[in-house]
Amino acid sequence: MGTGKAFFGITHEVVNQSTTNAFGTLTSGWTPAESVQFYINGVFQTNFTANADGVVAVGISTGAGFGYITFEEIGLTSGKDTGGVVQVAPTGPYLPGVTGAPHAINTTASAHFYLYGWGYPPSITAVIPLYRNGVFQGNLSTNAAGRFATGNVEALCVILCE
Repeated sequence: MGTGKAFFGITHEVVNQSTTNAFGTLTSGWTPAESVQFYINGVFQTNFTANADGVVAVGISTGAGFGYITFEEIGLTSGKDTGGVVQVAPTGPYLPGVTGAPHAINTTASAHFYLYGWGYPPSITAVIPLYRNGVFQGNLSTNAAGRFATGNVEALCVILCE
């Protein structure tokens, strides 16, 4: 969804209710250091600042109840608009998830590609294998919440959806 060449990725399609750190969103295509409005189910939550590569990452916790949660982000400088949706369902399996951004990059330039993973075992060191075009690149580690991020994307807040 969206307009203006901003990309929206979500680590999961289906999550459980009442879950701390249930999933993450990762968007790209913003102007570096741009203020980006963040909406949940059409209600403004807060502004985030895109990093130097025009990327914003947000962690989401779920409240009680089932259904769909919609997201929208709007860049205040660029006017770009993007969004996504996740289902909160009573049955799983609730598997680990990952998303990446931006959607496409020039790999011969100095562009960066970000990965954002949620729902993995907490505090593991160099266990999650990372491959690019079938070639092993190295192993990733998770933090105490079972998340991993490549690049500087994990310093943003967690929002509770109810």
